[in-house]
Amino acid sequence: MGGMLAPRPAAPVVTGLGAVSAAGVGRGALWEAVSTGRVCTAPVSRFDVSGYPARMAGEVPSSALAALDSAVPVHACLAARYLAAAVREACEHAELALHE
Repeated sequence: MGGMLAPRPAAPVVTGLGAVSAAGVGRGALWEAVSTGRVCTAPVSRFDVSGYPARMAGEVPSSALAALDSAVPVHACLAARYLAAAVREACEHAELALHE
């Protein structure tokens, strides 16, 4: 059958939302900031920006790290912890069972 592609298996779809942002952890924190027009940028605090022209950024607040620690295992990479928290929330929002 020249030129015909084999059908692909259906890809999983998570119909939920999870957020880790400069507004904090959770879709509620993000929605509150967006719906009230709260600006979530601040001076960069996690590294030295003296060699860069930008001094402001939308960093995940340090206070949000405690929420990550209670919900997500500590990984060497902070980005992996953000990802895990957002995925966990998206799965819960989609009412999918999580197996740990």
